[in-house]
Amino acid sequence: MRLNRKFFENLLNTFPDGVFFTDLNKKILYWSEGAERLSGRPAKEMVGKSCDDRQLWLCDDRSGDPCQARCPFSLPAGSPPPEADLFLTHKDGRWVPVRVRAVPVQDAKGRPIGVAEFFQDNIQKLLHLKELDQLREAALLDSLTGLGNRQFILKHLIANLERMKRYWWPFGILFIGIDDFARLNALGPGVGDHVIRMVARVINDNTRIFDSIGRWGEDKFVALIENVAEQQLTAIANKFLFLAEHSSLPTPGGGIPISVSILARIPGPEDTVDTLIDSSWSGLKDLQGTASNALSVVKS
Repeated sequence: MRLNRKFFENLLNTFPDGVFFTDLNKKILYWSEGAERLSGRPAKEMVGKSCDDRQLWLCDDRSGDPCQARCPFSLPAGSPPPEADLFLTHKDGRWVPVRVRAVPVQDAKGRPIGVAEFFQDNIQKLLHLKELDQLREAALLDSLTGLGNRQFILKHLIANLERMKRYWWPFGILFIGIDDFARLNALGPGVGDHVIRMVARVINDNTRIFDSIGRWGEDKFVALIENVAEQQLTAIANKFLFLAEHSSLPTPGGGIPISVSILARIPGPEDTVDTLIDSSWSGLKDLQGTASNALSVVKS
């Protein structure tokens, strides 16, 4: 049996993960169906482009371009295949967390001809599906974003406060607001909802499976981050700001920039639901009045 190119393309297309191949000039020559599903970008748009396009990949921190330090072409011969947790920009404008692995490819004579790269979505998020079904039944799910609603957040906030006071188990809260939402909402029908869903996905895709995320109001979100200290909570908040800063709403006239502001809070033993909620939303409103994409950290 002779295995031709079509056979191997069909084989790669059966993989749920994304697969693409670049030549030595970093030009994409193959883009699998799995890559299309994860990125929303069809092969006809990607083949022929450069894989080090800043618009395609983003580091998981503020260092920006992953191709500078992590590009497989810059590694010494014989080095193990590099792996990295990066962000892939989806065609709808959001950033998707992915695990990327690059494997150098050689021809029959051992000469390098390119690199095959594999990337997969955060598989842990799939475990949320069962929980989401249960939330729908309990009427604790926001219909627009698929996140928990205000009742969901209150339920988990009460539980976290009780656990902290009883066992000294720390947690943090991120109060997140979309900047200048009234202006965005006035740009046209459906724009506001699109922005809300985009921000919701950014938050949900980049938190751990055991953290609790919910939509509090029209343009407001709350993230309850388990077992963190101030430094860790600040790092998570900065990641959200960074991703929002690099996100935009695609329109025929070009991308519309989106930003959020965040008040990060470490509750103390004297805090209650009422004191946390009232003062934090007030503080976030003041913060948004001074700057866009701003962060304030409060420790009780």
